Amino acid sequence: MNKKVVLLAMGILCLLILISEIYWLIIPFLLFVGTIHIVFQMRSSKHNRKLRWGANILELMLIIATIIMITVFILEIFLIPSSSMENTLFPGDLILVNKLDYGPKLPQSPFQIPGINLLLSFIYQDGESTEMNGWKYKRLKGYSEVTRNDVVVFRHPSSDHINMFMIKRCMALPGDTIIIERGKVKINKECLSETMHQKKIYTLNQNAPSKLFTLIDSLNIRVMNQIEYIKYQEPFLFQMSSIEKENLINKNDTNLIEINVNSNDQENWVYPKKKEFAWTIDDYGPLVLPYKGMTIQLNQKKFITYKRTIQRLENSNLQYKQGLFYLDDVPVNSYTFQHDYYFMMGDNRYFSNDSRYWGLVPEMNIVGKAKLVLFSNDQDGIKWERLLKKIN
Repeated sequence: MNKKVVLLAMGILCLLILISEIYWLIIPFLLFVGTIHIVFQMRSSKHNRKLRWGANILELMLIIATIIMITVFILEIFLIPSSSMENTLFPGDLILVNKLDYGPKLPQSPFQIPGINLLLSFIYQDGESTEMNGWKYKRLKGYSEVTRNDVVVFRHPSSDHINMFMIKRCMALPGDTIIIERGKVKINKECLSETMHQKKIYTLNQNAPSKLFTLIDSLNIRVMNQIEYIKYQEPFLFQMSSIEKENLINKNDTNLIEINVNSNDQENWVYPKKKEFAWTIDDYGPLVLPYKGMTIQLNQKKFITYKRTIQRLENSNLQYKQGLFYLDDVPVNSYTFQHDYYFMMGDNRYFSNDSRYWGLVPEMNIVGKAKLVLFSNDQDGIKWERLLKKIN
């Protein structure tokens, strides 16, 4: 290949990296190009068999290193295991996650490096591989930040398993105040716009005409309790997305459809599951999301609200004893957060294990932004219509 063409291509790529302001990409790029150059130089030696064998070994190492580097710093593939993000994502979807959006998080131990973690899992089979924080947390610069309604892949904040990943939609950012009223999300007292694919459960007025039941069936809307409705005259419940709701409304009387809301009985309480809160998945908050450097004045209610976040995610020994607060056994009346936190929810609102149940997601747990459905295959076979489908 013409050297001038190669140099021109390298110059253009370096310029694109500089324009994107992700300067750290220049280092792996130059290392890759330099290694390629060395391989070609070694292969060009016609009389030195050792150099040619060395080129083969170096080339194999380069391929392995490139795959690891791409996985750690640029792109990663995940399989969707559950229905918590329907109708945006479905079980069996194989998705591509872009780490450059928010900037890649550097591994905090060898067990978080793809490929190497598999090798180490054979060496350490006594549970030592669960140790995560061998190295200090560091995230490289990305070309954007997490925004509301982004579909985000992150490590589960309440799991001890380092490979427990989840995918949800970001509803609130650090510093936001989130409230859920009758299933409607409000951020800083303003209703958050919802995607047309988000699913909720609705109830049908008892006086609804029989033709409406036929229509629901024809639109393939999921009925939750058809047997109970027929046998015990319980309220008719059905699940649908905003798009399906609009289709139904356009053909019938909107007064017949009401959103189904969980009562605030104790059995329906979600985190922090205390009487003074009585929060449910439909009526939640207000909750202020901490940001790095935010200071709160401690009282019993705030301690209950942020206890798990402070003790587990901040790894701070904050205790409440006999009416006083202690941080590492030192009396305090305030606490300053060390990290940014996000509130995540699934699009399938009533069948999603998310922040309403286990709390906030720290910035350090975020992996990247879901961009594309590469392939989809479930028990019914391949879904060709989802091939290379963009994730919104």
